[in-house]
Amino acid sequence: MQVQRVLLLIDSLGSGGAQRQVVETALGLDASRFEVSILIYHDIRELGAALDDAGIEVTLLRKQGKFDLRFAFRLWRYLRRRRPHIVHSFLFIPNVLARTVARLAGVPTVITSERNVDLPQTPWRCRVERLLSRFGDHVIVNAHAIKAVLGESAAVPASRISVIHNGVDTARFKPLPDAERVASRAALGIPESCFLIMLPGRLRPQKNHQCLLDAIAKLGTKRLGDYRVCFAGKATDASYADDLVATVNASGMAEHVIFLGRYEDMVALYAATDVVVLPSLWEGLPNVVLEAMACGRLVIASRIADNAMLLEHGRTGFLFPSNDSDALAETLLRVRGMDDTECAAIEAAARASMTSRFTRERLAAATMDIYQRVSSNHARQ
Repeated sequence: MQVQRVLLLIDSLGSGGAQRQVVETALGLDASRFEVSILIYHDIRELGAALDDAGIEVTLLRKQGKFDLRFAFRLWRYLRRRRPHIVHSFLFIPNVLARTVARLAGVPTVITSERNVDLPQTPWRCRVERLLSRFGDHVIVNAHAIKAVLGESAAVPASRISVIHNGVDTARFKPLPDAERVASRAALGIPESCFLIMLPGRLRPQKNHQCLLDAIAKLGTKRLGDYRVCFAGKATDASYADDLVATVNASGMAEHVIFLGRYEDMVALYAATDVVVLPSLWEGLPNVVLEAMACGRLVIASRIADNAMLLEHGRTGFLFPSNDSDALAETLLRVRGMDDTECAAIEAAARASMTSRFTRERLAAATMDIYQRVSSNHARQ
């Protein structure tokens, strides 16, 4: 069997959800069947260490601005030289490049990837998707909700879209011993008696930090007891981040809220946390929910996209209606009142559910099946 050369194309190896899935895909592909490499055009390599350790080649081909015709030529020349059998792109601009430049370079199989349900929010993107989708062979999405959006907004045939949920490295994301949990809390300055609520996500409107703050304000110390709210994620929207800090200060919650920024050791941070909350207004399939479940943490998430497929309400986690701070407050209060036995049962069920369905191995196996099927269709034509 011929080993197929696969090039994964994305903007960078920053700490975003799509970038994490590029890394998981690259690490999971069967090296006896696929020779994988990655091409980026922004020199950001926060997730590059694991790829270096695995000996996976990462090429930087710098791009200047959104419309860099010289970059397009350099990419064409690179693809003509490397001659990959498959280009698999992630995110909007890489998808455009794959369907145009890779096609012009003669790449036999072009697979794109859509990771969020926000396509209808930008009509011009819908028009581009509708125009260019015919030049790609297949689209991989990480949520059924995205498949529906592509069909409705961009008229992509359902037969050319496959849903592959995200995968997580369960050997890395796992529960830590109690001693490490205590040390993680101490490093954050969090007493053992304190109820720690963590929202992992970049500071931008999509993640809806305000909903959590509103829910906390409805409860306060009188009902929650001693608590801390930890926002873990870098600010990608400066004005939103500034408004969030101003809101915290004006509400009198400043002593209870911690802005961590980007945090390197997320496994330790999950271990330190009592409950992970993700009140996002929209998502594809959030990695942080899977990571928290893998680490055996209680999760509360908004009922959007495919979150109900990740969490079984009351058994492996909790769901609440999107942007409903009253419902979130009630759920927080429920979790706060649970005893250790009930918490442990839900955490164990969450870990078991996640590790049976959302592993790196399952992600890679499903992706390789798509590669094989689409490539075989070309060979028969």
